[in-house]
This record gives sequence, C-alpha cells and structure tokens, in this order.
Amino acid sequence: MKFCIYFGLAVYDMFSNNHEVIGEDGKIYDFGSMRGSGTFIADFFNDNFSDNAGKYDSMDFFMGTIWINGRGDLTPFYEYIFTN
Repeated sequence: MKFCIYFGLAVYDMFSNNHEVIGEDGKIYDFGSMRGSGTFIADFFNDNFSDNAGKYDSMDFFMGTIWINGRGDLTPFYEYIFTN
C-alpha cells in the first residue's frame, strides 16, 4: 500500500464515526458519518493528487485501520496529522 492509504486510514480513525477533534483555534472538526468520511477522504486524494485521480472510493477508507492496526506502528501517521 502507498502512503495515501495509510495516511487516509489514520485520518479516518480520528475524524470519522462522529469523533470530534478540537483545533488550536477551539473549533470542533469532524467528517460526520463513517461512509461520508470515507467518501470525503477518497475525494480529497482523487482530486488533489494527479497520480490518484479516480483511484480511491469510500470503501478504501471505510472502517479506518481496523484491519491493519495490528501489523505495525501507525504512530508516525497520527503524529504527522497533528503536527502539520
């Protein structure tokens, strides 16, 4: 899998399923429903990275890291999301 998949799955874990993230500005951020979150992330990668155009759909990110989280340490992806 490429970086986009792992990064997208980590983003899904934090911002989907009605999880709320409070930004430095005090605003609450979330992507809403589980399926809506997967679609949002897929659209972002498809629209903003030309080598991914049309490659992803909501099911690529649906359920986040549930199927891969036991295979390796995803901490670097979570740290990257909150430090950049």
